[in-house]
Amino acid sequence: MNISNIQFELAAFDGTTFGPIPQNFELGALSGHSVSFPGEDLRHCIFGRCSGGYNLVAGHVYWWELIALSVPPSIPAAISEFPAPSEPVDITAGPDGALWFSEDDFMVGRITLAGAVSQFPFPPSSCYDASGITSGPDGNVWFTDSNCRSMIGKVTPAGKVTEYPLSNALVVPTDIVSGPDGNLWFTEGNANKIGRITTSGSITEFPTPSEPGSIVVGPDHAFWFTEGLTHTIGRMTTAGVVTNEYPIPGSLHGPDEIAKGPDGNLWFAGYETCCGFGYNLEGIGKMTTAGVVTDYIISPLPFHAASGIAVGPDGNLWFTELDIGVIGRITTTGSVTEFSGLSGKLPNQITAGPSGDPHMWFTEASGGIGEIHI
Repeated sequence: MNISNIQFELAAFDGTTFGPIPQNFELGALSGHSVSFPGEDLRHCIFGRCSGGYNLVAGHVYWWELIALSVPPSIPAAISEFPAPSEPVDITAGPDGALWFSEDDFMVGRITLAGAVSQFPFPPSSCYDASGITSGPDGNVWFTDSNCRSMIGKVTPAGKVTEYPLSNALVVPTDIVSGPDGNLWFTEGNANKIGRITTSGSITEFPTPSEPGSIVVGPDHAFWFTEGLTHTIGRMTTAGVVTNEYPIPGSLHGPDEIAKGPDGNLWFAGYETCCGFGYNLEGIGKMTTAGVVTDYIISPLPFHAASGIAVGPDGNLWFTELDIGVIGRITTTGSVTEFSGLSGKLPNQITAGPSGDPHMWFTEASGGIGEIHI
């Protein structure tokens, strides 16, 4: 947790009356990287009253949270942004050396490394919003529908779209990944399932314990997926069997996007909403294939949350901070750098470019595609 030159206060909330306690401790991290509380044992402050502390009521339940009063400025970066006429969602490096992205407006988009954008609409009969997107083993790009007709779609490099309906029109497929078995695998959050589709369009669905969100192929060639509702990360084999469910301890109880790291671990963007008051701890988590979790708090400022995460060609993890318009980088040892330079648009999902491209590419929810030179 890199907290150098950040000023904090310790806020307390009464979980019995659901109200904040106005008296706060002030503490700081100056030249070092550690936080120290006031001299008194904090446990004495919780169960009684201490200098500068709280006057607590016996029998009440209390929550405690560090809130940052200031954070170090981010570093300017070499960022280019290209307008898109819709609202891009997810993005992937395509088989043709370009980037492909899903859109909210019944289209899939393509952008070249020079920034030229093309769009491919769905057939007129479709009620379709593309969500997750990935490059398939068949030379096509595959994506999920997240709107009113539950489908998996594919688009050829020439822009021809083919649709494959799911068995239940109320299912909302979200993320999708190319599997080690030559098939595409996708999550169905509201159905508690993970689906498999062959390149010829045959679909099979497998149950999961909770609502799967993001999915990735892990270093063990199994599928790893986030379950934000139950604060867990699950593992599924290519046979569709869930072998493990690992809880997320510590601060990052809401795993979102997940990626396979270059260090043989799983990395995920996470957050914690504390106490019903809307305070978020934004962070990145690391999980070993044995389920051991390490979390790195990026920002304890209110209403922050990391969104997308992906591995870069530099061997680091890159992530987006949608609500504050920042791109972040974290090394496999947990050192974090944040980069500014966006034009006020909101970075959403992120991916590495095609082989040899020294950029990370990201979608902008407010209408654009961006690249950051690494």
